[in-house]
Parts: sequence; C-alpha cells; structure tokens
Amino acid sequence: ALFEITKARLVAIADNKSKVYGNVNPDFTGIIEGVVANDVIVATYNSAANEASPVQTYAITISLDGAALSNYEVEKTDGILTITQRPIGVTAIVQQKMFNQVDPALTYSITSGTLVGNDDFAGQLAREAGEVAGIYAIGQGTLTVGSNYNLTFVGADFTIHAIPTVTIVNPAPVQYGTKVEVVANYTGIVNNPEWVWGFTAHTSGVQSATAITGSTNVPSIPGVHKLVLRYNDAVGQTHTTEPVFLSVYDPEGGFVTGGGWINSPM
Repeated sequence: ALFEITKARLVAIADNKSKVYGNVNPDFTGIIEGVVANDVIVATYNSAANEASPVQTYAITISLDGAALSNYEVEKTDGILTITQRPIGVTAIVQQKMFNQVDPALTYSITSGTLVGNDDFAGQLAREAGEVAGIYAIGQGTLTVGSNYNLTFVGADFTIHAIPTVTIVNPAPVQYGTKVEVVANYTGIVNNPEWVWGFTAHTSGVQSATAITGSTNVPSIPGVHKLVLRYNDAVGQTHTTEPVFLSVYDPEGGFVTGGGWINSPM
C-alpha cells in the first residue's frame, strides 16, 4: 500500500503598522502558524516605503525562508503600513508700523515639529484689511506646507500706530546762572525723550501721561539758545520737534529776543 504525505498548511500574517511622515519605518512583525515539529521557518517583512514616502498606505510584504518550506502550502497575508501627516506648528510674529507707512513683511517661526528633507513652506501670511490706527489680526493667508503635514497656525497682532504730536511750550526768559524748567505736551506713543539744549549736554525727559518735562542750569552769560526735544515713535524711528528759543537775561541789563535786546524783566 502507498502512504501519501500531504503538505502542511502554513499561515503567515504581517501585522499592520503606522508611522508619521518623515520618520523611519517601524519594526515590522507578524505571526506564523502551522510550523511542524522542529522545522525552522523564518519570516522577513518589508515595505517599499521609506522616510521620504508621502502620506498614504503601503503594503507590508512577507518573505519566508527555511529548508522545510517545500513541505508546506503557504498562505500569506500582507500587512498595511499607514503613513500619517507630520504635525508642525507655526506662529506669526507680531508686527507694527506707523500710520501711512508701508507694511513690513509678515513673518512666522516654526514653534513645534520639523520639516523633512528639502520640504518648505509656500504662500504667505495675510493681515486683516485696514489702514487707520488700530490692531489688526495676522492670519494664515495662503501659507501651506503640503498634504504631508498637519499644519497648526497661531496668529498675531498687527498694530498701526497713530503719528505722535509733540509740542514744546515756549519757555519764559530765565535769569543767567539759574535753572530752567521746560515742558512739552504730547499725544500718541513717545519713547526715550531727550532734551537737546543749545548750550549744554542733552538730558533725558521725564514723562507723564501727556507731558514731558526737563530742567538744566543755564549759562552764566545772557544769550538766546535753541531748544528741541528728540524722541522715538512706537516703531523706534527718531523725530525732532520744531525748535523754540530760550532767552537768558541779565537782571541788571537787557536780554535777547528774536527781535533783539530789550529791557530786563526785573
């Protein structure tokens, strides 16, 4: 009588896996069922996907090797590798300008995640329309980094500042060898005010909500001296007020004005 030995049934199944776009492939695994006795059957799992592969699904294939493999009817089930979008976050950078000036470039920084290889952003940010003084939102506009990324955007403010006005109050004549006190009234944002005297070193202005004061010792001889206030606006640009003239007089004589010498007020 004949004794027939039939092939055993061998089942190999690759596990499904996932990874984020740009990352290395995970370790591929699976199961083998039906190996008889001391037979050694080795499974190797592969995928065509790599770090540069775009977001989609890819087959995880199975290769089997072993001396006894011809004794088996093999059933293989491929797995699925799913590549998901890479998270990346960008934040708009706060911008500002003075009224009636050209907008600065709208910029952003990557605040979470990283780009892969030579990938880069395309498009540009956009701000809310308007040109009067106020605060406008900076939005994502057309900025994109492609379908392989899950882009999270955080906006910022774009401020248009009103142009400040600064006017020095005409100072009264002051006796030589004494101290003069001056004041300028202002509106808007004024930073780093500095009194520029025509006869001594510059001095810092002292600010209140609407006024800037200053003081210094005047020369010991009569004369007329130009006085201006130098300051920065909200975006750091430097401005200088219209000049006024400070008259220093001798109480025993006359003093100088724009029209010449007149009698001392004393």
